[in-house]
Amino acid sequence: MALQPFRVTGAARRGRLASKRLVVGGVAALAAATGVIVHLWRGHGEPDCAHALLDTNDGIAVVVCEREYIATGDPTTGVTFANALRRSGDLTGATAIASPLVTTSARADALLVLGRIAAVQGRFDDARPLLRAARAAHLAGGATAELARDDQALADVAYRQNQLSDALRALDACLVEAAAAGDAVVEGYCHLAAGKILGEAGYLPSAQHELSLAAPLLRDRPRELGELAAQRGALYQLDALAPDHVDHSTAAIDEYEAAIAHTRRALRPAQLFDAMLNLTYSLAEAGRLDPASRELEAARALDPHGEHGNELIALEARIAYHRGDRARAFDLNNQVFDHYARDPDLEEDTLNIATMQARIALADRDWARAEAWAERGVAALERRRAQVVLEMRPGVMALRQQPYELWFTALARAHRFADAIGVVDRWYGRTVLDALSTRTTRSTTLEGAALHSESLRQLFPAWSAAPITRPLAPDALLARLAAVDAIALVVAEGELWRIAARDGQLAIVDVGAWHDVAPRVADFKDAPGDRARGEALGAALLGADAFRVTPRTLHVVLDGRLAGLPVAALRAHGQPLIAMRAIVRPPRLSEVDCVPAGP
Repeated sequence: MALQPFRVTGAARRGRLASKRLVVGGVAALAAATGVIVHLWRGHGEPDCAHALLDTNDGIAVVVCEREYIATGDPTTGVTFANALRRSGDLTGATAIASPLVTTSARADALLVLGRIAAVQGRFDDARPLLRAARAAHLAGGATAELARDDQALADVAYRQNQLSDALRALDACLVEAAAAGDAVVEGYCHLAAGKILGEAGYLPSAQHELSLAAPLLRDRPRELGELAAQRGALYQLDALAPDHVDHSTAAIDEYEAAIAHTRRALRPAQLFDAMLNLTYSLAEAGRLDPASRELEAARALDPHGEHGNELIALEARIAYHRGDRARAFDLNNQVFDHYARDPDLEEDTLNIATMQARIALADRDWARAEAWAERGVAALERRRAQVVLEMRPGVMALRQQPYELWFTALARAHRFADAIGVVDRWYGRTVLDALSTRTTRSTTLEGAALHSESLRQLFPAWSAAPITRPLAPDALLARLAAVDAIALVVAEGELWRIAARDGQLAIVDVGAWHDVAPRVADFKDAPGDRARGEALGAALLGADAFRVTPRTLHVVLDGRLAGLPVAALRAHGQPLIAMRAIVRPPRLSEVDCVPAGP
């Protein structure tokens, strides 16, 4: 099973990668190196401030706008200058320029800039009133295109607060307003933002659709095309984690290479750094380890002060892991784990490292160490549950299994059967929660996605508190199993396991590699009446002891990958199981008493 992607894009959203030194210093260095402080804009000489902000690098826009504002004192130019400073990372300077302009004719635009600054600084209680005031002022002035920018900024605030339904609704309004104003660029921005948010919410096909709508609107803009390609790469990384586990590494590599080309043209060093790290990850996942190492070293050269050393070490560990150098990977992960574990915004990265460490320990047959790291991964997952809607992404739902699989495997290999069964029951409680929250539709509209996302946000706390999803105390679980005959089939870390409880005795058996069993299971699902197939699978899956004539009901719990297996038609001694005894299918082991045993 693939490990979790590096997710540099998410890190950048929360402000962990785009340091001021990298952004401003890198811009200045690139500008000086290429001699573009006096920039020829489309062959027509140096641009004015408004065009510089749209069509040049942030650092160049700052130089052009500052000079023009000093010369003219025009409030509109001042707001554009403040916006250029904001985009370059100089928030203090941007605030100093924009604040006095709220009393001028550029009041609405100045409020918009100040609201965006507050959002970047995480001052959301300040950001929302400022942006709403900007929107009201633009509405009063009939500035439709500016209304679209206001809604785009409000969507960004909601996104940063993980209020995805609010963000999607704001972007829906943005698209309507931008189209009404005939502003293709802002319309493209809003499609781009919608694709990003839909991807975060787990609507991956809809996200790709939004990005496809953005592409022609932004086709002449290297800055935005770089972001577009990076977002497509991120979607491919996420899609690889969905339940079908399709490998999209090659597609992701293509997109990140395109992102790098565009960001080089746009002279955006921070975004270039992002794309290079993500490209490194995708190259490693594709098994192209030498190119991955070269890309990592190139990224390291863009971080001479070591401000992003932890991200670089984490990727170095991934490359070492794929090379088979488990000891080095383990040591590198140890160096950075505490950094990630201390930051609540880095739960995905914490999970990623803990999962890799547990898998390395299992490969080294160090069951105790594997158990400890798997528990850390489970703890990271449980902390993520506070991020309600994000927890519902298909990738997250698939990833939730990984630390549980590793934890169970370590305990089973150590023959700690009672503890292993307790882990399986906790894991399957989360699986039930997944089933409750799995999307039944793939909305193609932003409003539809917003409604569905909001329904999940409201229902998830109730589902989480439902008895069927909560863990049962170990003693209570064992007491329930002591009173019944039960079998659970569990797929963990590529192995199929059988858990059996009979007369108070517990047993766990490694049935074999799942990839060997899976085709036979699929064939039997297609033809459950086939006697030979039923006979061949019966005892192999359930054990010979299950096939006996008895008044005792057999409770059978199936892993999601065995869903739909016609257990009643499995055979032994020429007879189907259902001819020998009653069968009940509870969703998890702790629910074996949900249906009274019958004759």
